[in-house]
Amino acid sequence: MTDRPGVRVALWAAAEVAAIAAVIGATMGVTHLTDASAAAPAEPARLSGKPGAFAVPVDLCKQIAAADLRKLLPAVNAKGVPLNTGGCAWAVPGVGLRIDPLGNGQAKPWGKSPREAHELLVNQRNGTLPTGTILWSWSEIKAAPRSTRTTGPLPVKPVGDEAFGYDYYENRKTGRLEQSHVVFRVDNLVLDVGYTVVDGSKDAPAIQAGAHTAATWIANALNKQKASG
Repeated sequence: MTDRPGVRVALWAAAEVAAIAAVIGATMGVTHLTDASAAAPAEPARLSGKPGAFAVPVDLCKQIAAADLRKLLPAVNAKGVPLNTGGCAWAVPGVGLRIDPLGNGQAKPWGKSPREAHELLVNQRNGTLPTGTILWSWSEIKAAPRSTRTTGPLPVKPVGDEAFGYDYYENRKTGRLEQSHVVFRVDNLVLDVGYTVVDGSKDAPAIQAGAHTAATWIANALNKQKASG
């Protein structure tokens, strides 16, 4: 697997980006499970600047129950594969699910304050731009290198304390959505959950719903962990 299945490795001219962005706006105006008025997370009031609930790494492979995983990846082994990002991935031919904790430059994902995590999520959202020619691959799900178009930040129904989404569309042959991501914050931890389907077994709404469902499971599990101390 590449370090990140959605790794960005291509450059494009400014004029081309403007044209592609116009196409994306016209053809990929997906509301991602809610209305466009929720596109930008509202700034939380009075976030603490003290270290938050997640001071040390969390085993993200244990945040989704095996029975729930099988709803998204029916043939999956219940044990996920830990990643060097501190995240976890599950993969079967054609379908994958991945969780990555997000840091800020060289900073580790853990031990931030809720205020720092909010700022990180806002920076991630602001840096999520529609692009036209992205190359990515994921050998474990048998996704050969492919060209992709991406969206800017998309609204999502509430996940954790604040969230946004973004999607990847195959660029050359089918034009269909293949990856949907939800980026969300729980207290001082920011996670990116990506659900990938490249075998054509699910349509765009199902892929988006899968990413949102997985993110919701993880956020609920983390909130329970936070509540239990």
